[in-house]
Amino acid sequence: MKSFALLILITSISSEQFTYTTNKLWKDYERPEWAEEVKITYDDDMKHIQSVEGIIIPLSTNDRPKKSPSPYNDCGTGRNNITTGVDYQLDKGHIMALSNGGPDISLNIVPQKDKWQEYGEWRKLEIKIRELALNEYNWDSKKLPQIEELEDYNPEDKVVSWKINIIYKNQCGMKPIECKCQPIEYKGDVYTKDKHYHFEIVNDKDYTWGEITPESSKNHINYLLIIIPCVIILIIVSLIFVYLYKIRNIQRMRYIELEENIGLDFV
Repeated sequence: MKSFALLILITSISSEQFTYTTNKLWKDYERPEWAEEVKITYDDDMKHIQSVEGIIIPLSTNDRPKKSPSPYNDCGTGRNNITTGVDYQLDKGHIMALSNGGPDISLNIVPQKDKWQEYGEWRKLEIKIRELALNEYNWDSKKLPQIEELEDYNPEDKVVSWKINIIYKNQCGMKPIECKCQPIEYKGDVYTKDKHYHFEIVNDKDYTWGEITPESSKNHINYLLIIIPCVIILIIVSLIFVYLYKIRNIQRMRYIELEENIGLDFV
């Protein structure tokens, strides 16, 4: 297996923001070339992960490591030393799920409510995105390609990509599970070849999912193409009626004036 860079640091325009890219999955596995690298943006001063984006790869995680790295986010206990576990009702939650091709690294992990991310709405959202990719790639969920074979399963222009932005509290609450290192909301977009989906999910709450497609934009344009000419026609017709009304009044005034002049001649 060819060697790969775990993380490549690239400074962004802002000195406070940095972007890591990685082709790592877990163990010695790496993403296939067609899936490119996962990009993770974070704020070094605030020690917060801000966004994660990449191409979705539905994977079997049977051989994933039993223990994941600690979350990158710092809640005052030191980087990579945040307390998660039963006492805090927090798990090490992967932002981009390993089953969707996410890397098993600290920069892809934040504290998340345990039941919510294990089988709750967060997990349901992950499954929805996974099934969308499986459908686009025409892969059988029961016969997924082995990681070593992924290069031969290139979906070409049918890849499913996503980007998720992460929102935090400004300060910690009284309880550890309310600490600012735990995101309070996620907003993201998923793209297929011809469709765009937007989703939002609040910590420990349900998710919303909506489709935004070019076709819907065309429909709006078509409606405008119908409405605008109708409005123009209505204005023209109104102006014609006003003009005819004025002409009729002028003729009426002339008729009255003529009658008065005729009457004067007979006196």
